[in-house]
Amino acid sequence: MSYKERTHLVAHLQDVIRQLEQKTEAAFRIGIGMVHPCWEIAVSNHEALESLNTGTEAISHANDLPVACEYEPDYPLDTEKAIFENLKRGDAEATRQAADHFFNWMENTQLKHPASIRIKALEFVLWAEHLAYEDGGMGLYRFTDRQNYLEVVNHSSLDELHRWFVRLITEAACRIATKSSKRSISIIDQAKLWIEQQYMHDISLDDVSRKVNISPYYFSKLFRQEAGVTFIEYLTDLRMNKARQLLESGTLPIRDIGAAVGYQDPNYFSRTFKRLTGMTPSDYRAQ
Repeated sequence: MSYKERTHLVAHLQDVIRQLEQKTEAAFRIGIGMVHPCWEIAVSNHEALESLNTGTEAISHANDLPVACEYEPDYPLDTEKAIFENLKRGDAEATRQAADHFFNWMENTQLKHPASIRIKALEFVLWAEHLAYEDGGMGLYRFTDRQNYLEVVNHSSLDELHRWFVRLITEAACRIATKSSKRSISIIDQAKLWIEQQYMHDISLDDVSRKVNISPYYFSKLFRQEAGVTFIEYLTDLRMNKARQLLESGTLPIRDIGAAVGYQDPNYFSRTFKRLTGMTPSDYRAQ
């Protein structure tokens, strides 16, 4: 945001505050964060809150206050962000590339400061593992697990430190990816088991997502990704397989078979059965 845009925004919000205070007889203050990419909205929100805490005026803008860290001009902040954003997503290859790029930058520009290179390498590895521990991907935390890190950082050659740095950060991303994959499969396994037990009832996507305790939108996306079909397709296929078994194994009336697999409307059951098998329930039984 340019200076002109910022001052225009502050002036506009001063008018907003005046109107709010006239209508409510309450006092208002506004904190404004800086402009960031949409996926970093939390950073802007944090800056807005810090602006409120730091500023004393009715309107405080992060650009006018010391609320955000500033970096020297040639520091590769985008590469640093890429390391940890990809790591949080569990994208191991993108994390490896970004980590390698960052260490190359240190080798190419900071050889006069070897101690700072070693400290930065340790800082990033510890933070990467912290994120993986926080995500649950590192398993049990043991206080002594990293007791040899200082020795590695202090006594390795730069090439060895480079390899160590990239390897451990990439491993942290892999652990997050594995944890996420295992959790996804576990959730879908739970959902399938519950559907198997409840298919004869009137169940919905909301019912299943509530059972596994995740939002319907995320569950729908996850189910299709892991099962290869939508929830409705999976439920319908399961019901049709059960209906075929009942049609093959006895003389239970077709109306009752439909009800037994979750269809209270026999006509709808027959239409669905024919759409998926190419024949009516009666024809299937006769065949």
